[in-house]
Amino acid sequence: YRKMYTQNKSFDEIYDFYAIRIIVDPAMADFGKLYTGFDEMFAKEMTTLCKKADVILPNLTEASYMLGIPFRPDGYKEQELREILSALASLGCATPILTGASVHTGKVGAMLFDSSDDSFYLYENDQLAKQFHGTGDIFASVFTGSIIRGMTPKEALRLSVDFTLACIRNTLADPDHRWYGVNFESALGMLTAAA
Repeated sequence: YRKMYTQNKSFDEIYDFYAIRIIVDPAMADFGKLYTGFDEMFAKEMTTLCKKADVILPNLTEASYMLGIPFRPDGYKEQELREILSALASLGCATPILTGASVHTGKVGAMLFDSSDDSFYLYENDQLAKQFHGTGDIFASVFTGSIIRGMTPKEALRLSVDFTLACIRNTLADPDHRWYGVNFESALGMLTAAA
């Protein structure tokens, strides 16, 4: 699991080092724009890294930057998500996963494309009215840990979506919650039960 890399070094160093399954969360953008400190060159380099990955976990903004297509804040139809996933796979990644994918009103989750059998899988759960920083990191961490523990990508995706939702719910239930993260510790029992 390699979340991000500094702009001062070449991604080639990563390719040379890893001879194992590579899962990349190209954490660089959200809500239609790059994070502060990242530029178009970084997005190109991240795309190059993702071409070498076995699994990538972009949100829809990151996928838009990687593919050079406009981000649509009004949402996507399921067929459009399939087209984005197919385009990401054509870059070289065997299993692209779009996080924050939503097809049904009031629902959000993730969708994957498995190029080994050309299948798509969408899993959604409840979408809550509030959003928190760090939920993409939570999703990527749980997904990666689940894969390491032997789950299939579909199983790992479901657990990651459900765990992330539980973290948000637990945070909202805490009257003293902070705006910059979620109370993931209170949901860790979900992960040990799934092990």
